[in-house]
Amino acid sequence: TDIGGIMTIFFLHPTELRDINPATVILSLGCLAFLHVAKRFKSSRSRVVKQMSEFKEVLLLVIAALIAWRLSGPLGIAVIGDVPRGFPSLAWPIQSGEDWVLAQQLVPGAVMVALVTFLSSFAAARKFALKAGYQVVATNELLGLGAANLAGAFCGAVPTQIGLSRMGIASSMGVKNLLGTNVFVAGMVAIVLLALSPYIYYVPRCALNVIIIVGASSLTEFKHVLWLWSLRSTRTRQRTYVTDLIVWWVAFLFTLFLGALKGILGA
Repeated sequence: TDIGGIMTIFFLHPTELRDINPATVILSLGCLAFLHVAKRFKSSRSRVVKQMSEFKEVLLLVIAALIAWRLSGPLGIAVIGDVPRGFPSLAWPIQSGEDWVLAQQLVPGAVMVALVTFLSSFAAARKFALKAGYQVVATNELLGLGAANLAGAFCGAVPTQIGLSRMGIASSMGVKNLLGTNVFVAGMVAIVLLALSPYIYYVPRCALNVIIIVGASSLTEFKHVLWLWSLRSTRTRQRTYVTDLIVWWVAFLFTLFLGALKGILGA
């Protein structure tokens, strides 16, 4: 269930903390330490060490899976488990009159999902566009997301969007173009579904979470709020800077206490 952000869990739902598994916490800290140490070897003169540093996420998943293979059962470490093999079959989304009635009932919620999906996706695209120095056209992003979700509807896919965490992982791994973020990723997912799904059974979920956290940590902008604060008394565009500062704090506090979705809507 959605019980809010991390601070809400600590202060209003402390009983949820009883579900913490010590073994999972220790493994997560080990994964975090491994990624931080491996990152330092990117400039190593040894070609083997440098390659291991470049593919540290893959190496981490292999090591963590081997550990979970032996210890997940007795220690209760959550793993990915069974992954359906092969591609999903294509089918028309509306098969009967009941499906059509259900689709009409879902229209208001679908509009909200579409709005949040576009806003979060465009924010992610703008973030990396500013970082890399290129332009993002909102219309193109909207059409691309619409086409992707329309195609996904015929195979039962979840709503497609640009994820900050996934883009953060790609950026931290050195991906620089659409070929790496789209074509190669799609190819790897296809290979996993067709041939490697039995081998990822024991990959710990906490290891995946650590990879996401480390990848997304480079996207934090705490220095930006200090910059906005320093410009609060400037004469030019003072109202703009103050407004941006308020929006930053609203998004930060709403996300911290109420969750990511309410943080986006609040901002």
